Amino acid sequence: MLEPEGRVLDVGCGTGLLMREVRAYYVGLDVSAGMLRKAAERRDGAKDLVRGDARLLPFRSKSFDACYSFTVLQNVPEPEEALKEIRRVCRKAVVSSLKGKGLEGLECEEVYPDKVCLVVDE
Repeated sequence: MLEPEGRVLDVGCGTGLLMREVRAYYVGLDVSAGMLRKAAERRDGAKDLVRGDARLLPFRSKSFDACYSFTVLQNVPEPEEALKEIRRVCRKAVVSSLKGKGLEGLECEEVYPDKVCLVVDE
């Protein structure tokens, strides 16, 4: 169970697996309408789903207290742009990427085959 306070953004939410683990106000974002339809089937309570691109997040700066993005960056054509956007809209983020794609230069934990990073507001 994840219990961050405030507003939570799940960038690349896919079918919404993380949704049920978050007890805070949750917004799931995915580029795929099909994935969002599957996530909607899991939805319970006040959970919002938004179709959008991780490289151009449709939210105000620092509008989320916590963000999660698990194994998304390796699928984004410009992962550095997605990470820049996550930093813009989130105060803190936990990001993972297959083989660390897009996380170059950050301090990360190696959890083979992924790298997992905590990205904090600078």
